[in-house]
Amino acid sequence: ERDGWISFGQKIPSTTLENLYVRASYRTIASSINSGINKAIITGTPGIGKSLFLIYLLWKLVKDGKRVLFIYHPFNIYYDGKGGVFDFTSGRLPLDNYYSFWNDTLWCLFDAKGKKEFHLDRLPYPLCTFILSTSPRREMLNDFKKPPVPQVFYMPTWTEAELEAIAYLFPGANQWRDRFVILGGIPRYVLEVTTQDPTEILEAACSDCTLVDCIKKIDINSTIPNAVHSLVHVTSTHPYTESSVCYASQKALDIIVRKKGEEARGRMRELLGSCQGNPLTAALCGYIFEPYAIELLEKGGTFKCRELVSGRKRQKPDETTLVIPSSTKTVVAKVKRNQTLNQLHVPKTTNYTAIDAWIPGIGAFQMTVGKKHDIKEGAEKDLSKLGLGAKKLYWLLPPLYYHSFTKKS
Repeated sequence: ERDGWISFGQKIPSTTLENLYVRASYRTIASSINSGINKAIITGTPGIGKSLFLIYLLWKLVKDGKRVLFIYHPFNIYYDGKGGVFDFTSGRLPLDNYYSFWNDTLWCLFDAKGKKEFHLDRLPYPLCTFILSTSPRREMLNDFKKPPVPQVFYMPTWTEAELEAIAYLFPGANQWRDRFVILGGIPRYVLEVTTQDPTEILEAACSDCTLVDCIKKIDINSTIPNAVHSLVHVTSTHPYTESSVCYASQKALDIIVRKKGEEARGRMRELLGSCQGNPLTAALCGYIFEPYAIELLEKGGTFKCRELVSGRKRQKPDETTLVIPSSTKTVVAKVKRNQTLNQLHVPKTTNYTAIDAWIPGIGAFQMTVGKKHDIKEGAEKDLSKLGLGAKKLYWLLPPLYYHSFTKKS
């Protein structure tokens, strides 16, 4: 290994690559796998590099003199830890009761790509250190997850810097940055398979999925259409033992809202009930709710509101009404003093985090579909510029959360 790269001098199986870029996550996960009688699952979005992680782990184990059986379609290769390499070309492995082979000194690396559950079930994985690399597939993992419970590690999506480090290996991917913005951090679609337009990939995926598919949380037990993986990615952070899900990009969310938005609006109450703990549903609901709320502010009218009291107070909060005159929204860079009174203003950039909208002379507005929300840094400064008596922050909420909403402490 040199400068974060491993050079093999020949093509890595099933790839066109001779050099392997070692991600920081590879090192962390490899060093966290328990040896001895143990099972571990390496999972993540298809195309993220789980198979390449196995190549790295194989290199590390062989370098450390470990016995390794490498099952990597279509190969079954055995490294005896003494420099000997044997290819079980017939696919016939030693019998289960051959304990001088199947024991706690053997590492078995099993790549599930191209495999079915019966390929896994016929192996005596309880007898060795067994590493299974697979995309989320319930049927593959049903028996493997039984006690002793395996360790589970999640491959994170690639950052722009990581993709930049390997982009030169793919000379045909000269538009990779544009593809990354649309498709997210999955090397297969950003760098390798680049003949199809990235927006068309997302459009086609969305057409093949239901609304439920687009908001379902993905984990190792999931059974979902393959197309979903283009829209929704599994990711993780150090030490890669917990996962989260996110939409591939803002473009992916735009397409889902355009294609599924009418159905989502019709089921908004149901969806809001499942927002807690599901970032996909929360993101979709928020994306639909915010423009709706802005539209209501433009139209104006009389709105019911209540005081947001501290969680320690037990009395019922005061309830009043807020009268907002109709106006045409104006898009500006930021809150400034002496902006037009009673006119709705919205920020030009989507990353203006302090507030979502403001009306000088009345107050500022923050939209949310959650049960609680914090006050963002900079909000107080912006409020001070809205005029006499307008230093107020209003939370715009779906009716479902009107009475239960609280501020995060």
